[in-house]
Amino acid sequence: MNKYVEELASFKRELNIKSFDLAGHCYGGMIALKYAVRYNENLNPLILISTTASSKYDGGRSEWEKIHPGYQNMIKAFNDIGKQELIAEERLKAQIKNYFRYRQYDSMIN
Repeated sequence: MNKYVEELASFKRELNIKSFDLAGHCYGGMIALKYAVRYNENLNPLILISTTASSKYDGGRSEWEKIHPGYQNMIKAFNDIGKQELIAEERLKAQIKNYFRYRQYDSMIN
């Protein structure tokens, strides 16, 4: 994975690109995520599609979450949902809405 990240960085340098949008799908999303952690200053938005980042990769999801305020907002909202008296279906809908609001949108652009 590190090799792919460095190849992407090298490609960017060769083309003299200052910053760019980066999208990754599945395993490519994990590479994009690792690139974003290492070279965040080079990115506009980061778009992850059907990606499951694993904490077993150094500099993976857990490092990315620390630098994106949307993640902390998502955790706070989950805690707030947990305090509400909701039936199971309503709770699940609220949790899913929260996850996608912060995880897939706010945390990507912050």
